[in-house]
Amino acid sequence: MTEAYVLAGELHRAPDVPSALRAYEERLRSFVHDKQVGAEQFRGFFVPSSRFWQSVRDLAVNAMRVPGLGGWLLSRELRDDLVLPDYAP
Repeated sequence: MTEAYVLAGELHRAPDVPSALRAYEERLRSFVHDKQVGAEQFRGFFVPSSRFWQSVRDLAVNAMRVPGLGGWLLSRELRDDLVLPDYAP
């Protein structure tokens, strides 16, 4: 959703599509890079290398269903520091 919002805003703001795409990439490059690095770090969690780690993963996923626990445990991982621009006309 974030990327769609920024792309729409940059397409509206820019004089042409190439300029909008450059602005979009510049604005979101570090944001997307950080998300990709995070995904790489969690890759082993989602595709465990043994039955033991699969059990640990399943236990952790089930623990996230406890109200409030999932948000508390992942609050640092899920928080984005990206400040979205105001694209109001």
